[in-house]
Formats: sequence, structure tokens, C-alpha cells
Amino acid sequence: MVLNSRNIKNLEERFKALQHQEHTSYSCSNYLTLPIQTNSSRKKKEFSSDPGNTNNDATSLSNTIISIDNVMRMKICKWCYQVIDYLNFDREIVSVTLSYLDRYLNCTKVDYEKFQLAAMTSLYLAIKLYSPLKLTMSSMIRLSNNDFCLDEIQDMEKVILSKLSWKVHPPTSIYFVSFFFLLLPKGSCSITIQCEIMELSRFLTELSVVDSFFISQKQSSVGLAAILNALGHFQSSLPCSMIQEFIDNVSNEVSIDCESSDVDCCRLRLHEIYIKCGYVTSISSHTRIDSPTGANELYETDLKRKYFDLTNRQSRTKRNRH
Repeated sequence: MVLNSRNIKNLEERFKALQHQEHTSYSCSNYLTLPIQTNSSRKKKEFSSDPGNTNNDATSLSNTIISIDNVMRMKICKWCYQVIDYLNFDREIVSVTLSYLDRYLNCTKVDYEKFQLAAMTSLYLAIKLYSPLKLTMSSMIRLSNNDFCLDEIQDMEKVILSKLSWKVHPPTSIYFVSFFFLLLPKGSCSITIQCEIMELSRFLTELSVVDSFFISQKQSSVGLAAILNALGHFQSSLPCSMIQEFIDNVSNEVSIDCESSDVDCCRLRLHEIYIKCGYVTSISSHTRIDSPTGANELYETDLKRKYFDLTNRQSRTKRNRH
């Protein structure tokens, strides 16, 4: 899923094809602000925060009445990351999963139980299509504490594929990061710095997956914003002309303005999340568990009075160790 210079012959032609996909098959509105989901409510049943715990007692039924909103989406996203990390699969699979789920929910009204079923099925489908290591449906059922049966997942898979018109290969923000990375000036910085720029860009795209603000944003804008913010973060370690050369390359090769309103909006939001999550210096602490947990902190202060606390003790303990 990562691009390299050998499999891209014509950057501009390839990029236009990706942009067309963004604007057509894979576009999505922020359904969380639309009436289709804002009135869907019922008692919530949570997945266990520990994917390795298949004990049904770990899944509790709360008395809280909720609607499908950014908090629910955030918790599902966090669960997806935890499952992927538990299985040691590629984290980009979560981006694909949320693309399936968001586009499905953009046209389908659901209650919370069906929301969970759709999320679990989307993750299973993304793993099946994008991971060289496969996961059986029975294993996925166990990871969700047996909340759903085989027939329910199979039926939901058919529904999701139909609703998505079998458009199951979305261009993700990290895909665009690897695309734009090809436009960095060659030999302008050390391999170590290049790796750190890529790592921070990846981390920022993972934060964007958790944040419902980015549902309606173009993934190319998110990817470009991530790499621009990463370049800015390491600016003191880069040659003075490198960032401007990169901006010129993006403009000349794929005709994208790095200062467009779309990109600026995404850059600002990513910067706000990054700062509010407490990451202001080194990226050495950007461990696999921190991405979804850190993003939760963005909303916790504003929403914990109205909703439940998103960050469980186990996640906090793991985060504090890093």
C-alpha cells in the first residue's frame, strides 16, 4: 500500500486519477452533523478495551442513553486500532475500515447495536482485503466478545458492499503521504531525518482518522497537510531551501497549491490535535498505542460531563510507560 518511485511513472496522471476517486466514489459528508444519525439512540453495549480478553464479563451494558456521534465513532476507532495492534497488522487498515464505515453511515440510519456490527464488519472486510495475514470470521467474533453471530456479520458484509457499490479501495491519507514523499528533494537531508518525517506524517494521519472533523476532508489534503506539518516540525534540521523546493515540486508535478484553504484547514486542525495531545517535541514517544488514545484527549475535557470517560485505566497505564 506504500508507493515508491518504481511503480509511479507519471505522478500527475496518477494523482488526477486519485483525485477523481476522492471527488466521486470515495467522497463522504460528515454524517454526524446530519439528521440521519443524530436521532439514533439506544442503550450502549461496549466492546472490551482489551482485544485479548474474550470473557463476556468484560463487556458491560450501560444505562447511558446515547446517539451516534463523534464520541461513539472515536471509541470504535480506538477499538479498531487496539485490535490491529493486538494482531500486529498494518495500521493503515484502520483508515480503510473507517472509510467503509463512514460511507456506509453516510447513507444508512442505524442504532448503536447496528453501528457496532457495521464497524466490526468493516474492520473484518478491510483485513480480508488488505492484510496478507488473514483473520477468520470466528476469530473476529471472539475479539468482539461474541456480541454478534456469524450470520449477522455475513449479512452485514453484503449490505455494506452493496451500499458502497463495491468501492473498497479508498485512497487513504497515509497513501497520499507516501505519494507526496516522492516529491521531497533528493539527498536534501539524512536518511534518519527522512524516516522521522515519514513517521511523524504517519502519526498525524492516524490522529486524523480518529477525529470526525476529517470525515468530509479530502484525503489528499490531509496527507499533504501531515507531511507539511512534519517538515515544519523538523525545520531546524533541514536545509533552508528544502521545504520551498518541496512546495514547488508539488505545484509543478501535480498542480496542487500547498497554501490552499483545504490544506491550510487540515494543517491547522492537525496542529491543534498534536498540541492538545501533549506532543510538542520529540516523536520518539509516538508508540503504536498512543495514536488513538492521544486523540481521545482532544475531546475528553469538553465531553466527559455529558458522556462517559473515553480513556480507561489500562490505556493510561500503557501511555504513561512511554
